[in-house]
Amino acid sequence: MVWGLRDLPRTIASLIVKTKDLRVQIRLPGTMTREVDRIVREHPELNYNRQQFVESAVRKKIEHIKMLEGTKILRQIYARGESSGACVSTVTSSESHKRERILNRDRSQ
Repeated sequence: MVWGLRDLPRTIASLIVKTKDLRVQIRLPGTMTREVDRIVREHPELNYNRQQFVESAVRKKIEHIKMLEGTKILRQIYARGESSGACVSTVTSSESHKRERILNRDRSQ
């Protein structure tokens, strides 16, 4: 049995329609698309299709860049000697640990 929008409850169907409007097309090189297809096909344990794989990769990259931007702000604070509790308290312990590792790595280079 194939499910269509008419078969879904009204709330779910309306969410699908709204999110569909937010999506845009992005062009990827054919070689990259074939590599993504190969990975998705050979690793069913990931439970990804091509769309989910690409979205996950882009999301991970965005999160990494945001973390680096936060680290840059921390470096500026440390460089000025302003290690106020207000700035540090807004950072979670895991984020703080990641940023500290990056700071230590950059200092050692």
